[in-house]
Amino acid sequence: MTRNTVLAAALIKEGKKMKKYIQSCIAKNLIVNLIIEDARDSAGRAKGTIFIEIEIQGEWGGENMIEIHGTVGFDTTTKRGKKEDEAYLDGVTVGDWDEGSKAIGLNGCSIGEFLVHMFTLFAIKAGNESVLLDNAAGKRGEHIYKQVGFIKSKSERAMYGENNEMIFPLTGKKKNKDAGQLWKKRYDKFRKKIKTKIRKKSNCKDFWQKIPKLEAPGPVHIITRGGGKKSKKKSKKGGKKTKKRY
Repeated sequence: MTRNTVLAAALIKEGKKMKKYIQSCIAKNLIVNLIIEDARDSAGRAKGTIFIEIEIQGEWGGENMIEIHGTVGFDTTTKRGKKEDEAYLDGVTVGDWDEGSKAIGLNGCSIGEFLVHMFTLFAIKAGNESVLLDNAAGKRGEHIYKQVGFIKSKSERAMYGENNEMIFPLTGKKKNKDAGQLWKKRYDKFRKKIKTKIRKKSNCKDFWQKIPKLEAPGPVHIITRGGGKKSKKKSKKGGKKTKKRY
């Protein structure tokens, strides 16, 4: 069995609590699946990034689904060993490709936005400062992603040679603000919007029992394997015990 990196182990621990809480906030006939594991290369070596997938299962039939997946953490396997500190969002699906959330009767319930908030929460916990995605859904997708907080990227790294890359600066455009507090501000605004929708749109009650109330995220605390807790050493000086400063 391949051993998890310390970051994956820490996020898995956080994910177990998150999964249980989200499950308590949605309709009882829905099931939350949360997959967190090291992203690995063809040789099975950990790449430094963590694969995240959040899936909510229901009896919708066909190819309809609710899920989000991507990678968080730091990729150090790029050219010249450059350290890429962006998380990458591979895709978000609510319903199907053609009709979106309308295909499962949950249009207007902002479920996709909720999934993005969850993904960016894990990105912040992994230490990322921004999230990238390649928008394959054209103008419709661009409009939806902008509502969440993505902006068009000026980077030359857009895939397929197209101008479809978007970026979500988790620390603000000037990168000088606390990512966790900015996340909390956006999420609290989202919660107020959903409360109104649940009150006015009966179909949203088919998904939400209550809106998850979450605290501002911060980087996970990682304990290095093989190392115990550091204790404060004491030394004698002038007959009195004093704490050694490091």
